[in-house]
Amino acid sequence: MNEVILRDLRSSFGISVSDYTPVSGGYLNQKWRASTNQGELLIKQYSHVRFNARKREEIEYALRRQILLSELGVRCPRVFSSCGQVIRCPDQDTSYM
Repeated sequence: MNEVILRDLRSSFGISVSDYTPVSGGYLNQKWRASTNQGELLIKQYSHVRFNARKREEIEYALRRQILLSELGVRCPRVFSSCGQVIRCPDQDTSYM
């Protein structure tokens, strides 16, 4: 996991990562299982080759619906958001959730 993501997790969510392990699978995206001060989390970095800005917006919309479903009591994985964004873009080369 790159330092940009680790810094953004701390500043945007107050999440400190103590350990992480790469998760295999997926096409061009990177994923990690992370031990944090908020429990075990899955962190996914989106490939800019595979997902252009429009596609990431579509994913963002779907993830916001998942947050809404969770708030309505539907059991689904917790999705974090910061400043109204689910997919974080701390720099032009990095998009993650």
